[in-house]
Amino acid sequence: IPGMMLLNPLSAATPVSPQQGSPYFPTSRRFFNPLWIHVEWVPGADTEKIPKLEQLAKSGGDLNRSRLIDRDRVFDLKMESLQLLWLQFRGDAAFEAFCKEQGAELDRFALFCTIAEEFKSGWHNWPEQYQHPANDAVAQFARDNANRIEFHKWLQWLLDIQLAKCADHLPLMQDLPIGVDPDGADAWAWQDVFAKGMGVGAPPDEFNTQGQSWGLPPFVPWKLRAAGYEPFIHTLRGAFRHGGGLRIDHVMGLFRLFRSEERRVGKECRSR
Repeated sequence: IPGMMLLNPLSAATPVSPQQGSPYFPTSRRFFNPLWIHVEWVPGADTEKIPKLEQLAKSGGDLNRSRLIDRDRVFDLKMESLQLLWLQFRGDAAFEAFCKEQGAELDRFALFCTIAEEFKSGWHNWPEQYQHPANDAVAQFARDNANRIEFHKWLQWLLDIQLAKCADHLPLMQDLPIGVDPDGADAWAWQDVFAKGMGVGAPPDEFNTQGQSWGLPPFVPWKLRAAGYEPFIHTLRGAFRHGGGLRIDHVMGLFRLFRSEERRVGKECRSR
């Protein structure tokens, strides 16, 4: 009987430096972090055709001499390598199918990543016209930066392929953080459903006598209901992708934060 591997969250971080070091403070719980891409598995990763890949791989290998992980340097090297491979990409029917399946949620996430790269920050520090995804300026930005948005969608496709490949060998149990970065992709996309200025935490106990505040905004129950529970449904759907199980970080993420809505949430998830 095969076992199961429990993973730390693979959730995405905003693609800027410095990189967020905690997997429990993700920019999105629906999509994955490109840091986990195994470049050697990417189609076209041939050092003879792209000699610079070998140099980048060596620079990455040199980082292993340090006992500390230089996350920002790893991120820069990996993104440069992936950009080189993206320039060689000539399309794939499976990629098109993936984008169609993921739909508007993937489009909006990739758009967030592209704007974040442009302004090198989370959305609260962007010019005001870009701070809400429904603004006309955001739509124009998407048209002007279509290729870069497609690049970020391609990264998520690579992650999906590689995660599925790993899951074929051993069932994986994903880990769902209790919330998201208030300055990140999910909070930008669903800002009208989150409780602004509030953060999830825990009351004082024997181990933390001052209590805890994690700075992760909860959903507003009635707004979540009005949205048809779509944000919560998409969150669970992304977390379960290629997973044989799901660990939910802090059970109050399902119950206390949703209160009387919990039963309806369950029905909505089962119906989808």
